[in-house]
Amino acid sequence: MARVNWDCFAPKKVKIFFWILRHERTRTCASLHRHGARDLPDCPFCPGVAEEADHLFVTCPRLADLWSRLLPKQNPPSSIQGVVAAICSTFAAPNTTAHTAAVGARNAMVFRTLQEDAPTMARHLQQHIELWVCRAPPPAGR
Repeated sequence: MARVNWDCFAPKKVKIFFWILRHERTRTCASLHRHGARDLPDCPFCPGVAEEADHLFVTCPRLADLWSRLLPKQNPPSSIQGVVAAICSTFAAPNTTAHTAAVGARNAMVFRTLQEDAPTMARHLQQHIELWVCRAPPPAGR
């Protein structure tokens, strides 16, 4: 996982976020609740379900359509490590942008009360990829 984290062409802040995510230091509603900063540990989309990292980025029902669009030939992932493995096996270069789409949708809901559907999240993800392609190293042999 360290190679995927640090050897990709993502911006440094994304690499740092991915490192935080891999080490289970993400500030989810559940972790903030454990520290006394929130009244409830619930996901803003799934009342009664604790918003842990795997739920926020992978298993939240609102992401099912997104994962089916991103990984159409695979079963939906069940953990963050499963997402990384699926994305790395599907795409030639390591890619962490799917996490940013999930975070963007969650932040839109929490801070602006906007509920983004899977096509919107997929469109935002495509925009992230288009922005990052220019940062990618040239293919070998060029």
